[in-house]
Amino acid sequence: MKKNIAILLGCVLLASCNQDMKRELEFSVDVDMSKPYISYDGTAYTLPKNQAITFLFSGDPDFISMRYDCFEETTSSLIFSTNLSNSSANPTNSLEVLLANSLPELTQNTESAATDSAAIRDHDWNNVTGLCKNLPLNTPGGNGTDTVSLEAYRGGNVVIAFRYKPENKDENQPGWDINDLRIETNLKTSGEKITEYGVDSIAAITFDMLNLANPYNAQDAASNHIWRESITEHKWYISFSLSRYDLNEDWLILGPVAIPTGRSSSFYDTDNSTYAVSIKDMTETVTSYDYTFTTAGVYDVTFRASNSNYIMDESMEIKLTINVTE
Repeated sequence: MKKNIAILLGCVLLASCNQDMKRELEFSVDVDMSKPYISYDGTAYTLPKNQAITFLFSGDPDFISMRYDCFEETTSSLIFSTNLSNSSANPTNSLEVLLANSLPELTQNTESAATDSAAIRDHDWNNVTGLCKNLPLNTPGGNGTDTVSLEAYRGGNVVIAFRYKPENKDENQPGWDINDLRIETNLKTSGEKITEYGVDSIAAITFDMLNLANPYNAQDAASNHIWRESITEHKWYISFSLSRYDLNEDWLILGPVAIPTGRSSSFYDTDNSTYAVSIKDMTETVTSYDYTFTTAGVYDVTFRASNSNYIMDESMEIKLTINVTE
């Protein structure tokens, strides 16, 4: 009799335990708004970096974990140096720097050279020569380094063109070197450089307007006055010519190069599991969690709650947007 009672009691306790393990998953997340540096606009919470944010939990799931994805805005710039290779030639207005968001529509076929020539000249170029304050357009034999913002091209492509066209046939035509051209992308907040495209990795097209019989591969036997690349010196150059030659018009077109809007990164633990931070397990009760973001950016924070045991496995996710400022 006593044995039967013990068995019955054990069954009752086991049933009660199983029922507890089958409880419905309840979980929600809020943010402690008592901190004066935190605001909420209905979409995102905003706070400065290096300030703690407190997440408030309701419900009592078996497990809580957290991960986040971060988007940091970037800014990109075109950087290049120029050098006039002959001090006796007048460089005035002999070089233009132009930008566009796409390549001209070119056949790159010598039979359509006239069409390609018009496409290049009539393309929607943005002349940024005036922004290149160190371009030695008035200094024979001069040199300089310029940086041009590519902010207008964020999220799209940029195409760079150098148009060589001296103006005075009675004077020697200058030679130009374009050295160490590159596109640098930096984080807006810290200035950290995250990518760099050097001239050697950017596709190039050259076009000689004076030789439409062979504009893409023209080799003027008398003067060789076309754009050439020196891979070992990381430069493009065009040689000077004497005044007796026709005025050149040569184009160097580089790109397109994609300009990013920012850098995305995810926070994981060292074994690359989905959720980086384990906040709670079955052995404890946790009602809040403090976290400090040390880098400015927009964070998509995901909390995962679950009830997981040998009877059931149920989970849910809650996502919050956190805007961390400098």
